[in-house]
Amino acid sequence: MADYLRTVASFRTTPNGVFSLKAMELGRQGWERYFATQGIAPLRIDYDEVVEDHDGVCRRILEAVDPTADHSMVPPDRIGVRRQADSISDEWPARFVADEGGDVLPGS
Repeated sequence: MADYLRTVASFRTTPNGVFSLKAMELGRQGWERYFATQGIAPLRIDYDEVVEDHDGVCRRILEAVDPTADHSMVPPDRIGVRRQADSISDEWPARFVADEGGDVLPGS
């Protein structure tokens, strides 16, 4: 964990004050190493999954927290989750990459 904290402490930010893509990738790799060394299989949930299947995601979380509980009593989705993205949201990734000088994450 100390190596991970040293890596985080060395992160640089873009002119807009946000972490660089490289720094975020290093952080992701640090968490992956931490989970692997601790024998942790993290529950991974994507934003799009929450929007598309809120009830299913809630049930997955409950199952991960307490596999023995009766989750059939989970009420149907009543909070009206919907995707909030718009054209401005689409511009943010391009702006972020431009701020990085075209430095993109490996594999993207």
